[in-house]
Amino acid sequence: MKIRFIIIFLIICFKIFSVEAILIDFNNLSDTTVDFTPFTIGTGFPEQAKSAMFVDLKMKNWFVRVNDSSWTMESKKKSRLIPVTTSIAYPGKTIMGMRVYFPERYANSYALVKPPYTIPTFFESLKNPDGTGSMFMNKGVVRNVGVLRKVNVTFLGNNFRYGLSVRLANHKGEEKDIFIGYMNFVGWRTISWINPNLDEELKEKDLYKNARPYYPDEYPSIRFVAFIIQRSDPESTGNFVTMIKEVTIDYDEAFLEIGRSEPFQEAIFGIYNEELIERARKETARVHKKLYAEWEENQRMDKTDKVKK
Repeated sequence: MKIRFIIIFLIICFKIFSVEAILIDFNNLSDTTVDFTPFTIGTGFPEQAKSAMFVDLKMKNWFVRVNDSSWTMESKKKSRLIPVTTSIAYPGKTIMGMRVYFPERYANSYALVKPPYTIPTFFESLKNPDGTGSMFMNKGVVRNVGVLRKVNVTFLGNNFRYGLSVRLANHKGEEKDIFIGYMNFVGWRTISWINPNLDEELKEKDLYKNARPYYPDEYPSIRFVAFIIQRSDPESTGNFVTMIKEVTIDYDEAFLEIGRSEPFQEAIFGIYNEELIERARKETARVHKKLYAEWEENQRMDKTDKVKK
């Protein structure tokens, strides 16, 4: 009885002090359009091609690339991403279908699956601007992430002993590849990475907070960068397929009103909201240029691939 009480208590504590949020869900990527047309003024960009300058996170705009040594003509021809709407497990939902072709030889290979542009942490929606740049919230971005506890990916296994990783970036731009697990099973599963350094990071967070002002402080975030499919040399080659539904994360909030000080100070002073608005304004202008450069480079690479074919 005592053990059961302790377990229940720990579960309740975990739920109180941690949050679960969707990082990216392929059924919910609407209102993610970035307009690049302002950058075509005076550049001689063909008027009829300007329709291609409105780019969103729909599946048709994502990229799959095999590492250079394995990026053969056959791999370029056969590797693709497909929006799937006919899944038996998730009827009526859009999920990512992925086909990757690895050359038939003994060599380590990997595939990188990326969105059409770097998903910005702060960006204003064209349709529904809110002043805080929240266009990509839960569409590749989660804010106020203090310590990451878990990363969960729901995907389809087809009994390939390939590894699946998720590449994430923090608010400082530091990227980290998180190994989710092997894909050698059949059917849908949600596989989780559990932070092995959780206790140490929680202690570091407390030490950090004790040395910093309680309110206001920095406003950290996590951003989705890419999926990585890793094939080691003894594994089978040729066609590989999977489907991915979503990525969620469990985390401790960086900023949490828990009554240690006067609660709800943000409602009084509004500093975070003020900074969010200012960041959104600056980053929207900066990111527009960066995303346009990325889009231009991706278009160039696509044209090069088609010419080589």
